[in-house]
Amino acid sequence: MKVTWQPAPGDVVNYRVTYKPQPGGRQLAAKVPGGTTSTVLRRLTPLTTYDLTVVPVYRSGEGKTREGEGTTLSPYKGPRNLQTSEPTKTSFRVTWDPAPGDVKGYKVKFHPVEDDIDLRELLVGPYDNTVVLEELSAGTKYTVNVFGMFDGGESMPLAGEENTTYSDAPEPPPYDGPSKIA
Repeated sequence: MKVTWQPAPGDVVNYRVTYKPQPGGRQLAAKVPGGTTSTVLRRLTPLTTYDLTVVPVYRSGEGKTREGEGTTLSPYKGPRNLQTSEPTKTSFRVTWDPAPGDVKGYKVKFHPVEDDIDLRELLVGPYDNTVVLEELSAGTKYTVNVFGMFDGGESMPLAGEENTTYSDAPEPPPYDGPSKIA
């Protein structure tokens, strides 16, 4: 994770950058030369938020601490090109291009945009790249996230949205061939 900050006033000898995973964990520190205003923190845990502090160090002591937080990404590449189609009153189809690498399957999370409490999840196999989400509410916009699942974790989500319809389209009348005029 790259951490960048504004330079502190005066003659800074160095900066002390501390970082600690949330909600708890061991705090680590890096020392950065005074003329530098960024550093890259390495060997961090994927998909983890870190509390960050940057303290300018002068010959006479420490300056004002600056605090922030940052979240690491997943090392795994996710699926791409999410498409939704075939919306009905209670369902729609979600399709994606496969994730690169040794994907073990996909996790599809979905919920109404206005209600992230009603979160649902489907797991599909590594060779599937489409699924129909069913038992949905009519006339509702849904958020969909598709994650690639790997032995060591999961990818960042591929996100999309789709609306269910207010009513299903009426069935066309049956077709029994051309009429015969007698």
